[in-house]
Amino acid sequence: SMGDPTGIGPEVVIKALADATLRASARWVVCGNLAPLTLAQRVANVKVPLRLATLHDAPPTDGEVVLLDEDRWREFVAFSTLE
Repeated sequence: SMGDPTGIGPEVVIKALADATLRASARWVVCGNLAPLTLAQRVANVKVPLRLATLHDAPPTDGEVVLLDEDRWREFVAFSTLE
């Protein structure tokens, strides 16, 4: 999770994932909202390869960050609570 979208969470996530070595260390999925992450990239003057995805899309590739935005995150929660 990117934390509070109006707090420092998006900036911390973006600055951390701007590090290519860190991005390569795992396959990253962020649950959150695209707008604050986009703003954080502009403020920090960095570019992180974000791809909007759903549960049905391919998993992240090396160096890529998948974003389950708010609507897709709700889909994930609904899916994971099904019996």
